[in-house]
Amino acid sequence: MSRPGRVRDRMRPGAVAVAWDDSAEAALARMRDAGLDAVPVVNDERVIGLLERDATLARGRGANRLGPIQVASLMRRGVFVCRADDPLKHALATMDRLEVDRLAVLDGASRVIGILGRDGDEDALHRLVPTFYSAY
Repeated sequence: MSRPGRVRDRMRPGAVAVAWDDSAEAALARMRDAGLDAVPVVNDERVIGLLERDATLARGRGANRLGPIQVASLMRRGVFVCRADDPLKHALATMDRLEVDRLAVLDGASRVIGILGRDGDEDALHRLVPTFYSAY
């Protein structure tokens, strides 16, 4: 009998997160170093949001640098998480419900241990359909 896919099977391991009071420049450097498009934002090791590279870069373009801007002013607020043992289909449903493409993956002690992102053709099509309909 085949076991349903789990988050741990598709996640990108690595405990990369930034603090809400970190500078946006430092956070962007951590994203680049890790090769990520987004990182969880934490406060006292609890996930409180998600910082996306595109939003960070868009803010920096206006002034050509981010300067003293804090992560808190650029992050998407909310708890965008799943557990490594969660069924993959539940995590993807959570992404749909929250309208995000990434979730922080937590271990049993609620520590960030990785990132789950949408991959594959099915997910690309899934993102295209809402964009298509919102244009009309």
